[in-house]
Amino acid sequence: MKDYLMLLVFCSPLLTLHFSVCQANTGPVIGQSEPVVAVAGDDVILPCTLRNTVSTVNAVDESVEWQRLDLRPKEVHFYRNRDDDNNGIQNENYKGRTSLFTEEMKNGNISLKLTKVELSDAGNYTCFVPSLNSPDQKASVELIVVGAEGKPEVSIVGVNYTQYGVVLQCEAAVWHFKPDLTWLDSHGTILSAGPTETNHSTQGCFTVRGEVTAQKTDNNSFTCRVTQQQINLKMETQIHVPDRMFPDPRPELRPDPSQFWWGFVTGAFIVGPIVLIVLLILKRTDLPCINGGPVILESPALPVTEGHSVTLRCRCKTPPSDLTADFYKDGSLIRTEPTGEITIPLVNKSDEGFYSCSHSELAWMTVTGQSNKTPPPNEIQHREALFKQGENV
Repeated sequence: MKDYLMLLVFCSPLLTLHFSVCQANTGPVIGQSEPVVAVAGDDVILPCTLRNTVSTVNAVDESVEWQRLDLRPKEVHFYRNRDDDNNGIQNENYKGRTSLFTEEMKNGNISLKLTKVELSDAGNYTCFVPSLNSPDQKASVELIVVGAEGKPEVSIVGVNYTQYGVVLQCEAAVWHFKPDLTWLDSHGTILSAGPTETNHSTQGCFTVRGEVTAQKTDNNSFTCRVTQQQINLKMETQIHVPDRMFPDPRPELRPDPSQFWWGFVTGAFIVGPIVLIVLLILKRTDLPCINGGPVILESPALPVTEGHSVTLRCRCKTPPSDLTADFYKDGSLIRTEPTGEITIPLVNKSDEGFYSCSHSELAWMTVTGQSNKTPPPNEIQHREALFKQGENV
């Protein structure tokens, strides 16, 4: 009996030591507090680590579950007995798209790799190690998925004759956090732009929009960059503006400020009465748009797809609206139409540019990607007949 007690006393420290070591090898499951952001179609890693207060812990022999508690079934990925065990358990939406880094599990890495991310993958994920005897056997990771519509779209919206530049507009939609918009030239220099407009939808998404007047450079390439520091996301789109889009400064035609007052006096006392007489004469005529106001060119607000037809209409801002109109593209006369409208059949990329009619303001028409539509032969002949007569718009 004495020997047994001595043996028990001798072995107690060993038992205590063994118990302490086992407890030290179990630790909390650690995820990531900041959301993980992915673009639809890309692959993403949801980080999760098993560690104690000293170091990471070997997770090879643990059971690991990745879950989305808002789904039924909730299992995204299931690992046990040193292998994946997803058959009959895994949610159908994730079949063939999930994996663990089995070679790294000995270092406590139990992160989940999700391939070909879909918009529906957005949500809160739980990294769960049920074999742990610890209150910290779970950790959460939020995944935010940005679709293709989140990429900035850049377009040419006008010309600034005062600054001799082209006005560019950039818009990015479906952002879960309020983004910032910046314009850059081809050298990465930030351009001075006007205020940015940001809208917040009822669905909780942000749309940001901004404009900049870009002056001509060595390559006329400009970039719209949309960033969100909170989720460390950056998306950008580049646009190249053809040289012909920029107005010609022609310094020799700029007014001399020193002659302003003399010109004003001359105009008031000499030219003014002449203009008044002309207006009185025209008041008695029935010329279109003189009494009705300025001329407006009606052009498509959205980009026109190659292969389609587009009609441009010239009308008075107020009745009467019937008028014979001269149509121009990039300042060159196309032709005169007594009906006040012109149709461009089978639009192609060369038709893109600035259009105007008579004395209207310039309107930019954008032409995008080819259409799958095959035009009939008679339409092709019609286009050829129309544009053999003059310059192809």
